[in-house]
Amino acid sequence: MKKVKTASYEDHLHEDLKDPEIAALYLSECFLDDKRIFLMALSDVAKAHGVSKLAKESGLNRESLYKIFHGNPKLDTLDSLLKTMGLTISFSPAL
Repeated sequence: MKKVKTASYEDHLHEDLKDPEIAALYLSECFLDDKRIFLMALSDVAKAHGVSKLAKESGLNRESLYKIFHGNPKLDTLDSLLKTMGLTISFSPAL
């Protein structure tokens, strides 16, 4: 039987999350679902962009970034990270 080589789900996800529009939708939906899920999704988007690269461009060190993904980030830190990924925080009326 011939083996079929497939890409991992995570590789495909990270490739998609390089697109700011897809990343924005992904983060928005995860934020509405659960704040812990949002932080995991934020980690996915950061990995798509390269955590080391984001740390350098945002002025945050890698340790600070990992603390964001596993804790309760400060708003200015979150804003800085999102801007580096080409994203911003926005609000809409609750339905």
